Amino acid sequence: MLLSLVSLFTDISSEMLFPVLPIYLVHIGFTGSAIGLMEGLAEMIASYGKGFFGSLSDKLGKRKSFVGAGYGLSAISKLLMGISSFVPLIFSARLLDRMGKGIRTSARDAMLSAETNKENKGKVFGFHRALDTLGAVIGPLVALFLIKNEVELQSIFSYAFIPAALSLVYIFFVQEKKLGKKADTIINPFNFFSYWRHSNTDFKKLMRVLLVFTLFNSSDVFLILWVKQLTNTQTAIEAYIIYNLIYAMASYPAGYLVDKIGNKKVLLLGFLFFITTYFFLPFAKETNAIFFLFGVYGLYAACVEGNSKAWITNICNSPQTATALGFYGAATGLLQIITGLLAGLIWDVYSGKTLFLISAGGVAVCFVLFIFVPSKKKIQL
Repeated sequence: MLLSLVSLFTDISSEMLFPVLPIYLVHIGFTGSAIGLMEGLAEMIASYGKGFFGSLSDKLGKRKSFVGAGYGLSAISKLLMGISSFVPLIFSARLLDRMGKGIRTSARDAMLSAETNKENKGKVFGFHRALDTLGAVIGPLVALFLIKNEVELQSIFSYAFIPAALSLVYIFFVQEKKLGKKADTIINPFNFFSYWRHSNTDFKKLMRVLLVFTLFNSSDVFLILWVKQLTNTQTAIEAYIIYNLIYAMASYPAGYLVDKIGNKKVLLLGFLFFITTYFFLPFAKETNAIFFLFGVYGLYAACVEGNSKAWITNICNSPQTATALGFYGAATGLLQIITGLLAGLIWDVYSGKTLFLISAGGVAVCFVLFIFVPSKKKIQL
């Protein structure tokens, strides 16, 4: 519960900025390619951090210290973004925020996994995603309120530090279970990649499909920019709020559904929601149609985000939970810089419509590939 509250306040902070950030970046001179590069690098750093610090967390037998350090860096990044509109500073602060996410995520998810059993993983991760995403509803609402009261975009970054600081208070009350320290504590920055050699066949098949999905899953900033171009800043933020509201409301039911019918069926359903959003959004002209599709996109996130992590924790040994989650995060992150660059180039050279249709087609391929991924759960590697 406490970990979920920490995520709630951190997400309020981060999501105050997320729908504002792409609009602000364009305002200070960023192109689509530059945004794609920044987001690709940011997610690559976060994902590499999930791998390295997840493996280190397992080796040292510690979780809470990684969680605290990660959330602390993300809070500091909000202060830096509020200092000035100097482009290199904004760029660096965004990377620092994602580095914090990389440090904390695998250790935090491993702590969540340790609090339950295989039969209830879907509900636990679903509840966490629900509370985490509730912050993604509150954050944009606060940002929208500030914008309507004529607060400058840059000043919103400073306001975002307040909930980030509050999240740090809750971390002090989080209790962690004692873990055995591994005999091999040699720090290798790429050691977590060796997990692939020792993983089982089901894990490898699952990863291949998720990597293909990552290659076609462009950053959500392009969805926001698309709506901003069609309408205005307020509508873009409102659409993002609807996405997160549906995401938050559907996360726990989706987790419950995972425990009832299995990870695979719910992930397939999530992919269908993704394809629907990306295929029809380029043709949506009315505001209500845009809002509806962003709601469908929220259903996709509810079915895929927590579910994929729950599935991974069910096919790895408990002492290697953070390493397995870290490998997943790092592997997808290496692709995200490519995805970000390609998405930005397609946006600049062709159009957002072309980008979204390519994404829809690529994920349709993922849907077909996923049909052949076995759904049997294995605990031992």
